[in-house]
Amino acid sequence: MKQLSPDPQSPPAFVRTLGGVADTARIRLLRLMAARELGVSDLCEAVQLPQSTVSRHLKILSEEGWVAHRREGTSHLYKMELQSGVRAGLWEAIRGASEEWKEVAQDTKRLESALRRRTGRHFIAGSAAEWQSMREEAYGRLFPLEAALGLLPREWHVADLGCASGLLVANLARHVRKVVGVDHDADMLKAAEAHCKDLKNAEIVQGDLRHLPLKDAQFDAALMILVLAWIEDPAKALAEAARVLKPGGKLVVVDIQHHDRTDFYRSMRQRHMGFDEKTMLGWLKKAGLSDAKVQAVPHDPEAKGPALFLAAGMK
Repeated sequence: MKQLSPDPQSPPAFVRTLGGVADTARIRLLRLMAARELGVSDLCEAVQLPQSTVSRHLKILSEEGWVAHRREGTSHLYKMELQSGVRAGLWEAIRGASEEWKEVAQDTKRLESALRRRTGRHFIAGSAAEWQSMREEAYGRLFPLEAALGLLPREWHVADLGCASGLLVANLARHVRKVVGVDHDADMLKAAEAHCKDLKNAEIVQGDLRHLPLKDAQFDAALMILVLAWIEDPAKALAEAARVLKPGGKLVVVDIQHHDRTDFYRSMRQRHMGFDEKTMLGWLKKAGLSDAKVQAVPHDPEAKGPALFLAAGMK
């Protein structure tokens, strides 16, 4: 392990110590490394920052004595140094102040998911891993989704609210009696109509999700997949979705967990930087839905955007 630098006594050294932790990302990284040794890839996946950015932060933390590292094979493992004196008091204050950060909870969930996958891979027999690879190469990754869709009752009427290009509408139409896709964007609607042109049980409708052009109690299930972050009044859209459900119907929502990725927020032209569990549960209950739940979606290591959640409720 790298040796801990002396506790800062001179003003310049003390200022450098403060500077080492004067960054939100570095605080998030330190919290993760306080409990265990972690590699750069684990940290990147947890905080969803590029490797170059994480490596730069680790360099600063190492130089200022906050982090120790050692080589294991071709990789480096990093862990927060045991602090004392000024550093210990400073870290205790920082740790307490950051305890309720939403990003901290999300970082922990993503790290746990990454570590579970990594541990699991270590125990997978070679033949099983080879079979999985061969199966995906031969048949692709979509057939498990088709198998899951096949579990839906054939007589169901389903609404895809915010259907975008209509791919999900087309997939659902092969398994249920009727699917209606709703979107407000003219270009998206054209793409959706093209995808569904040969499907007699699929209908594409233009409309505002806050004022759906649909009758009350019309559907057995409704889906809202990555749409709320673009809607000015998500609570109103959820209430409208609940309105068009039959008694006993189910609403399923997939959207973005609350995050601090302003670059992503701006590039995607969203109205909201995601949603937290408490807010979503409140909206679902206000919409008149029971058995409401919100849970994190397992993180896809290839995904570059913020973490997702799945929410559901029953009419």
